Amino acid sequence: MEIVGHPTIDWATLEEVQEAVRSRDIILFELSFMSSYRVMIIEFLSSFTFTPRPDDLPEEEDDP
Repeated sequence: MEIVGHPTIDWATLEEVQEAVRSRDIILFELSFMSSYRVMIIEFLSSFTFTPRPDDLPEEEDDP
């Protein structure tokens, strides 16, 4: 009996053939029409918190 894993996207190959950006756009476009997309976005936004850096906290060298 063969157990097959989930299919994955080989992003390295897509980058190599310069199709990664197009592929991401297609995936995001398709996701936007899924009924669960809106629920996922609302769940993410409701759980996301942003805490601004205090003005008196110095930036570290490796901060983005």
